[in-house]
Amino acid sequence: MYILFFIVAGFFSGFGQSPYDTSLYGIYTNIIHIIGIGIGLEFIRSFLVNNTFNKSPVVAIVSISLLYTLIGTSIGEIISMKSGLDIVNHLGEEFLPELGKNLVASYLVYLGGFLPALLYMTTISMFYNICPVLPDLSWIIKTFLGTIVPFMNLSLINYIYEDEVREIKVNKDEEEGIFGWIITSIGSILIIWFAAGLFTIYPSVIATGSMEPLIYPGDMIILEKIGEEESLVNGDIIQFKRDDILITHRIIDIIEIEESKEIEYVTKGDNNSAKDFETVKKCQIKGKLLRTIPKVGLFTLLLKADKDVDLKSIEF
Repeated sequence: MYILFFIVAGFFSGFGQSPYDTSLYGIYTNIIHIIGIGIGLEFIRSFLVNNTFNKSPVVAIVSISLLYTLIGTSIGEIISMKSGLDIVNHLGEEFLPELGKNLVASYLVYLGGFLPALLYMTTISMFYNICPVLPDLSWIIKTFLGTIVPFMNLSLINYIYEDEVREIKVNKDEEEGIFGWIITSIGSILIIWFAAGLFTIYPSVIATGSMEPLIYPGDMIILEKIGEEESLVNGDIIQFKRDDILITHRIIDIIEIEESKEIEYVTKGDNNSAKDFETVKKCQIKGKLLRTIPKVGLFTLLLKADKDVDLKSIEF
């Protein structure tokens, strides 16, 4: 199911050449490497899942899955990421799908030992390492499929297992449990997409006090994306990009450039003594303020507090 869904998605998004060595020697080497490493990992997984938290299998499965996912995550790569969008992309494209696969594998070793988990994980790995062409998917599709399909697999495996041991108990609680898993996974994906700015509205965290007392540092603002044909008026609060820095200020004047007939906007922070030294072009505008949520973004500011940011072009 996992591989099939990705192949079907590839027919819509396209395919690309595999980055791995697909020569006969390369395929042979990859198979030996995948099987060798896989046997060791799944033996250890089987031991850990079936010998820890014996009174709570769910805790054991989730804990070991999270441990395996963290072990396979490059902490250095995450630390080196400069923007929140890079972190969100990595979370959606790498971390969540890997966690989903590990949850399925951990459940399989709980039900049937290391062999089912070995077959599951090595088959997926071989698909990516041996096929000469692979689905060329955007990170959004990878996030969706990589999160939803493992949860579908978990539900299917659980159903088949209970059917085999004649323990199917169709009741409201179980149906709500499966439904809850699906809603949670879909909700997580939607939150990631929202944070990444893939909808017409998106969040942003304010770092300076240029818009006090309306907006304070650490406040989260919700903005609406502006289309090319949409008009703005004096008093609108907009977010625009200048030298890779996002600035949120109020429009205080609108001017038309005689030569180009283009509209440009004069902006100013409510807490600033002077207007911004440069006008804002329509192509620079990212969105218009809809709502302010106080202090929600303080944690984000703390995470970014140790990063060096050139503030010379920000009007305080």
